[in-house]
Amino acid sequence: MIDNLFFDSKILPVIRLGLNLDVDSDHKISLSDSELEDLLYFSTKQSILPITIKGLHRLNRQYQINNEYLKKNAKCVHQFVLQETAIKTLRKILDKHSIPYILLKGAVIRDLYPEKELRTCCDVDILVHHEDLNKAIDYIEKESDFKTKETGYHDISMVNKYVHLELHFSVKVNSENLDARLEKAWDHSFNTNEGCKFDFSSEFQVFYIISHMCHHFLMGGLGVRPFIDLWYLRNKTSYDENKVLELCDNCSISKFYKECVHLSEVWFESKVHTNTTIMLEKAVLCGGVYGSRDFGYAVRQSNSHGIKYIFKRFFPPSYQVREFYEDMTEKRHSIIYLYFLRLKSWFQKDRRKELKKQFDGILSVDKKQLEFTDELLNELGL
Repeated sequence: MIDNLFFDSKILPVIRLGLNLDVDSDHKISLSDSELEDLLYFSTKQSILPITIKGLHRLNRQYQINNEYLKKNAKCVHQFVLQETAIKTLRKILDKHSIPYILLKGAVIRDLYPEKELRTCCDVDILVHHEDLNKAIDYIEKESDFKTKETGYHDISMVNKYVHLELHFSVKVNSENLDARLEKAWDHSFNTNEGCKFDFSSEFQVFYIISHMCHHFLMGGLGVRPFIDLWYLRNKTSYDENKVLELCDNCSISKFYKECVHLSEVWFESKVHTNTTIMLEKAVLCGGVYGSRDFGYAVRQSNSHGIKYIFKRFFPPSYQVREFYEDMTEKRHSIIYLYFLRLKSWFQKDRRKELKKQFDGILSVDKKQLEFTDELLNELGL
């Protein structure tokens, strides 16, 4: 685990250099071989390797970067090129058949970075209307090399030899508070006059990203990259902050939003840390781009206090369970039917092993970690 001091004094200045934020200042950063290895390993886990390697080059010091990391960086750039090509192909197909769509996440945000390839993505995410979903799948399969792999509760997973496409029919994140707003995503979009491409309003784009950050934070934590995304969205686009706060207020995440904004300003505008941003930074540094399993266990234990969480998993079907099956089948189901589906899943060996791992992890969270998580969630209003 990277500590706050090493991150603030060594890693963060390299990230800022890689993002062209400190190119005119006199850099006196010096990294030992072991610190260089820690930085590169951390950057790989956080999916910001192209940024840190560019930052190292800007330091004008002859650091010997392990070939393993150079290969990984080349792979990131290659993947970026393949994804850009795939996006052009997919847009052409959707435009040709008059299917409205919205590009999501990295496919949009990378345009704000100083160089697009600095913003890596695992997947290409595209949203279409639910009623256009089957038509979109048919045309994509017929007119490209993408094939359907599996169905998720809010997207269809499609793959070709190199790229993973998540074709969304919803941007909901399976959180009752957030979904009340996210399910109306199309109401916050506009036609770009570029074929059938729509974009979210600037305010909703910020809200969508912070909603996603909140969801991941409560599932297992956040990495550095979402804060870079948030900073670029706030500084490279024009929007009404009051409208963003109104959207966040309606979902009870305005405090979380403000603290995430503050931490991004600490990192990229040299604002002063508060006790909350120090704690949030510590949580960010404990895992990878999507946090860590242990932090996720601590959040679940903090919110549900162990036995209560187990009761919730085995008995009353929660909003998350109901929403999952309703989105998958487009039907509302009775509580009895949901109980049956849950019971049926217990007979699957892999499912039982995963549940056991979750319960063991949740009940084994140490007191110190739990106290830290309780305090942080309280500070973030979660």
